[in-house]
Amino acid sequence: MKKLLIKILVAVFLVSVFIPTGIRAQESTPLQTVKCSDFYQPFSVTTEITSELVSSIAGGQTRFYVNLINENDYPIVGGGIYVKIFEKRSDLNGVLVDQFFTKNSVVLRPKEQRKIDFIWTIPAWTKQGEYIAYSYFVVANKVNLAGVAFVDNLPDSITSFTIKSEIQSGVRIDRNNVKINGKIYDQDLKYRFGTEEEIKFDIPIQNETNGEQSAIVIHELYKNNPLLSAERIDMKQEKIELKAKEKKLASYTVGDKSFSNYFLISKVKWNDSNSLFNSAFSRGTSSLVKIGVTAIDNLPISEGKESQVFTCIEGTFGGTPFSGRVDAVLVDRSGQIIKNFSYQGKIEDALKASFTGDRAYDQSKLKVTIADNQGKVVDELVINYDCKELGPEFCSNKTELASTSTPPTASQRPWYLIAVIGVIIVVAVFLIIFKKRKEPPQNPMRSGDDPMISSIERPGNNN
Repeated sequence: MKKLLIKILVAVFLVSVFIPTGIRAQESTPLQTVKCSDFYQPFSVTTEITSELVSSIAGGQTRFYVNLINENDYPIVGGGIYVKIFEKRSDLNGVLVDQFFTKNSVVLRPKEQRKIDFIWTIPAWTKQGEYIAYSYFVVANKVNLAGVAFVDNLPDSITSFTIKSEIQSGVRIDRNNVKINGKIYDQDLKYRFGTEEEIKFDIPIQNETNGEQSAIVIHELYKNNPLLSAERIDMKQEKIELKAKEKKLASYTVGDKSFSNYFLISKVKWNDSNSLFNSAFSRGTSSLVKIGVTAIDNLPISEGKESQVFTCIEGTFGGTPFSGRVDAVLVDRSGQIIKNFSYQGKIEDALKASFTGDRAYDQSKLKVTIADNQGKVVDELVINYDCKELGPEFCSNKTELASTSTPPTASQRPWYLIAVIGVIIVVAVFLIIFKKRKEPPQNPMRSGDDPMISSIERPGNNN
């Protein structure tokens, strides 16, 4: 009897743990091939950066404004404003002195226009001169919607300003004379090398002052995306001493051969000022495919309402088609699957699928993954939707926006779990009754078996 009861309890536990996920598991809905332009037009998300002051002072602060416009019929979430600051030069390329995210987790509602401001603290050792600020808009720190933040010559918006300073010269990277494998680096070219080929950068560091100077040179190597700190795979740092007007080479050799796409950031730190150089390059012959603009239209997801999920795929480096698998999983705030989507085959422009909500979801997460035919993940993107960030019209429970959770609806309550446990209990009771009926009757209790005296030692039992 005791063993049977234990088995019943174990069965109830296993049902309570595993049934909810199994009940909600769904077959994958096929993604269909479409054109990205059916859902997203270039320049439908834009930035416009302006400087509050025409002139600022080194060591002080200056304010910038960024006007954001979303012309799409669906919201853009998880966005970030990326900024680069250049010193204007009379030569071909200016001097990149800073690059940073100023705002993250930016949400743009459909057809919304909004203005965001930020403060830039100007290093005290900044040279006097004219400067330019570039602005970009990037989703999930990787998808460029306005400008291309990975390169220095494709900004979305530009503004000019001047900095007054007692510093007239400094220590900087000579960007026009950087060499890659012995040849002058051209930022307009796409560099691809053999899988085992050595890749060496020679970066000239120029001391423009009339005195001896020391500086710190830092090289950071990323696997593809320099905007994600988790993708940094190497960092080297050295101190360099420079005589007056001297120029020295700071070399960096790419030792890693594990990935297809790389990004190198080299930085010279002189006192509190910086000079930077960026470079993107690739190894091998695999296609450079990545997830582009991805969204859900017709939000919020609600019962009986049809929505579409779409994802644009950026790919075919060198004209080589990419064949593989795309998976998209939409889950609720507890991680339960709302809908699965998938595609297997030649990946070209974009993919989409329609679905109908089974209930209202105020919070959801969409994860898209690309893998090659061997199952190796090439890229992935995660987008989080929260109605409290999007606005009251996107929430099913508009009176409780401050709450982190909303009461479950009738369709959400685990009646199926209660029913299954009830059936198990009924079956268990039936088995117990049936077992008792099959057991032979016990012998009547003898006088010597009285439980009140069973513990008393009887004569003759001293063995």
